[in-house]
Amino acid sequence: MNLISDSWIPVIRQDGARVKVTPWQITDRDNAILDIVTVRADFRGALYQFLIGLLQTTFAPRNVNSWGRLYQESPSPESLKAVFSYYEKVFELMAWTEPAFMQDLGLVTGESKPVVSLLIEAPGNKTCKANLDHFIKCNQVQGMCPSCVATALLTLQINAPSGGLGHRTSLRGGGPLTTLLMSSSDESSLWQKLWLNVLPMEEIPTRPSNKDTSVFPWLAPTRLSNTNGMPTYPEDTHPLQMYWSMPRRIRLDLATLHIGSCDLCGEHSSSLLSHFISKNYGVNYDGAWLHPLTPYRFNPKKKSPPISLKGQRDAIGYQRWLGLLWHDDTLGDRASATVHYFNKEYGELINEKTGGNHLSLWCFGYDMDNMKARYWSEYQMPVILVKQHEQVHFVEQVSLLIKMARDVLKALRFYIKSVWFPQYKEAKGNLLFIDRNFWRITEPEFYKMLSILSTHSQELKSVSQNMIASWYRTLKTVAEESFDRWILDNFVEDLNQKRVFGAREGLQAKLSRMARVNLLDSDAEFEQGESVMASYQFLKSEDVSKLRAWHTWLNTLEGRADRARLRRAVEPMDALVTSAFIRFLKAMPDRWQNNEDIRLEDAALVATLAAHVSSDTPRDVAKTIAHSLATVDEGNGRPVMSEMRFSQLQRSRDTPEFYRRLVRALRLLSGKADIASLANDLLHWQHERRVAPVRNVRERLAVRWATDYYARLLDY
Repeated sequence: MNLISDSWIPVIRQDGARVKVTPWQITDRDNAILDIVTVRADFRGALYQFLIGLLQTTFAPRNVNSWGRLYQESPSPESLKAVFSYYEKVFELMAWTEPAFMQDLGLVTGESKPVVSLLIEAPGNKTCKANLDHFIKCNQVQGMCPSCVATALLTLQINAPSGGLGHRTSLRGGGPLTTLLMSSSDESSLWQKLWLNVLPMEEIPTRPSNKDTSVFPWLAPTRLSNTNGMPTYPEDTHPLQMYWSMPRRIRLDLATLHIGSCDLCGEHSSSLLSHFISKNYGVNYDGAWLHPLTPYRFNPKKKSPPISLKGQRDAIGYQRWLGLLWHDDTLGDRASATVHYFNKEYGELINEKTGGNHLSLWCFGYDMDNMKARYWSEYQMPVILVKQHEQVHFVEQVSLLIKMARDVLKALRFYIKSVWFPQYKEAKGNLLFIDRNFWRITEPEFYKMLSILSTHSQELKSVSQNMIASWYRTLKTVAEESFDRWILDNFVEDLNQKRVFGAREGLQAKLSRMARVNLLDSDAEFEQGESVMASYQFLKSEDVSKLRAWHTWLNTLEGRADRARLRRAVEPMDALVTSAFIRFLKAMPDRWQNNEDIRLEDAALVATLAAHVSSDTPRDVAKTIAHSLATVDEGNGRPVMSEMRFSQLQRSRDTPEFYRRLVRALRLLSGKADIASLANDLLHWQHERRVAPVRNVRERLAVRWATDYYARLLDY
């Protein structure tokens, strides 16, 4: 099969038809080709790189204007065929002794391997022999058609991971991240998607001879890297070899061709391949290679060559947006050469001719652990077009947004870890799920900020302050809600509550300091205002007024008998059959007597504990009895109720135990409490015990009490 003249690239046309075409047919104007469709995600990425490399090598534009004309109106298939045909012999896939695409020219003998080993995630021979193929099974693919063989071979060579002694990694290292500019419009053709990633000839010299071994390494004997060999540096070859690198010594075993159906795509073929020959010590690419389609991380001290960014699973999200599309000086990340040139030249041209809508950055690559593929990472990011004279300030503002997010996440992770682990500095474990959740939740607002920057490009400096303030509010809210989710959304009564709420206070203090550091005028506009904890109310205004009136009567000479009877109750249910309780019900609104909104056992709990309150002391509605229990005695320097007893109160298992511990708490307070606040919390406790804790963790009684107790305690 020849990769220029034969139809082998699977595509989808405008009418939905799925067919295979030759490379020169990608610009068909009747029933245009919209995209590449493959049976595997990595195959699609590899075929995009193949076509981009082919265009860059043989059909690159002379300059920006030439590129713009061809983007608007694609060349005819005939013109592409005329250019590609010159290189037809270079792209022969199956040849016995002649050069073959990405295969070692002189390899005759070597280790025979099943064709499935061309797939990056395929288990090795040792794994199969030891029956350790628990997840990815051996021998799932025993035969591949020529189209799948070509794509698998290409995918392996351009992404080659570590493969054991002498089996070299790809020019970009194992599992490199590839970033391609894409037009996501439904009307965009495959040609436009490819052409966005082709550089002009002034950037990379192109159109080499069809015998140029410095571009196509398989045309000559392999540059070995064994004992007598040497590494291959950028200056040793043509820059175009970056598109056609060949680190692995492979030769398809044509003696194993047979008739059958491909185990990958299912297509029937008379040239099904089952094995290939492999040998170690292929081309060892070393030095400062900068592949045009890959972003790199540069060492600020320049003590080591740049390293290609990888397709890491936990690095997905807008935290990499700046480094993938521009440059992130904090990490040293730089966008690929293609993306850099797009921002510099193509971007404004696209914006003028098409409005620049529907552009995105397609990022993909393997997350590798040496030779083991852990994850295929693939995602898209929006491309923001910015005029060249505004790009410096734009990048500065985006850098600040991402820095703020990283700082908030660092604080959030620290305080969550300090709660979960007493010795948090020594604690080990993967907490990246916190990071993923944080980046995911804040991502929509981040892109909203970018939209503001791009649409107000003329007033960037004036919108910056308001934008930073809005971004800070988002980060602060998400950080506090995330802390509550990971910490308070569990059984807070079973945690070390002092550590929990000390950490929450620390997080809030850290966030407030960040507001000042990031040039915000004051913290006033970021204050939370009235506490959300006061919003979960069970008592109505009528309940409060009648409860206070009853309590006032209870402490008169006439009500002393009822007070004494209610105080003698060992548990609230003891009061249900007493005349004192009946008079309490009659003094309250009707709904207290109907046993619907407020049950009799709830009313009994309120009545019996209210009888132990000798002095009703109304306070801030947001404060609970726990706030008073944390008051420190000036004489001994201890809180009214110790942390241990407060923790026991929080962990009460049933109503009788809860009642007994609260009676003790009221005695410690000398009978002073806000009767309305206490009654509301008692109904809240009963509701959570009987139904379920409320969904908003900040409104749970245990959380409210612990917040008030430790906030007051930490003030001393």
